[in-house]
Amino acid sequence: MEELALVLKKLGKMEAQMNELSNIIKADRKTELNVKEAAAFLGVAPKTVHNYLASRRLFGFKRGKFRYFYKSELEVFKSNFNQ
Repeated sequence: MEELALVLKKLGKMEAQMNELSNIIKADRKTELNVKEAAAFLGVAPKTVHNYLASRRLFGFKRGKFRYFYKSELEVFKSNFNQ
């Protein structure tokens, strides 16, 4: 029973990693990214992207009730942020 619980726990971790990789792959193919995809592209948590927005370090645009970012602007932000 303990072995099953351990296997299930490892599978859960693997699923989370697969989802993160999926977001990175999606972000690589698109020119407009949502918050989750932008976070994956920048290598930060979605909450951090929201904090960047609130502090006006990063700008995006709204489509309906969702926030989006141009990948080209995120690339500039990322290069400036790493300096």
